[in-house]
Amino acid sequence: MAYWFALLLAIAGNIGANVAFKKFTNDTELSGTWSSLATALLHPMLWLGLLLGILLLGSYLVAIRQIPLSVAYTLATSLSIIGITCAGAFIFGEAVGLRAVLGIGLVIVGVAVITTA
Repeated sequence: MAYWFALLLAIAGNIGANVAFKKFTNDTELSGTWSSLATALLHPMLWLGLLLGILLLGSYLVAIRQIPLSVAYTLATSLSIIGITCAGAFIFGEAVGLRAVLGIGLVIVGVAVITTA
């Protein structure tokens, strides 16, 4: 059970890191000067994204100790794609059209096929 929780934590870390990095890039303008670099390095969303990336890696490593790699990787990437798509729509107002919704449905079906085989 702890391994499955670790996998869910990895998925949440992946989604959170991507959201934090998107927010960081939206808020930061890198002009190639030392002051813009210093400003970027002090941005909290950069550090939050990095911390969530570490959480992602650590929890994924715990999860794959017990969960078969084909299942863990499939679930982690697929559910992260779905979560990031939804986060992009709800947090950043990114468009999610019919094709994206159909794609999410196909991802869910694909995960079900792979993980139950």
